[in-house]
Amino acid sequence: MESRWIDHKGKKLFFIDLANMNYEQIQQETDELVKYIVQFPPHSLPTITDVRGTIASPDILRVFKASGTIIGKHLSRQAVVGIYGVRYVFLDVINRITGGNARPFDTIEQAKDWLADS
Repeated sequence: MESRWIDHKGKKLFFIDLANMNYEQIQQETDELVKYIVQFPPHSLPTITDVRGTIASPDILRVFKASGTIIGKHLSRQAVVGIYGVRYVFLDVINRITGGNARPFDTIEQAKDWLADS
């Protein structure tokens, strides 16, 4: 699993690293993430998801919707890096389907600051 815990300003944040992954890699990573994240209590994980360099395709959107529906209740605040153009539409669709509240950021530092300062 590429995803991992990071520390920022004394807070632990879960970094979901999907950067530069293709469909098969994202499918494998999200399968592992689901198994890991469902072990945590509801609304307990502040997350940063990095999707920079991934291709926004219908197949990947289906993977995000399926995994998000399962893990969404375990996440607290959600930051996403790598959202631009049509990806805003994908993020909105995923948020609506999963009941999520993921917020887009331009940089990982901005996302980390937002999560740590909340």
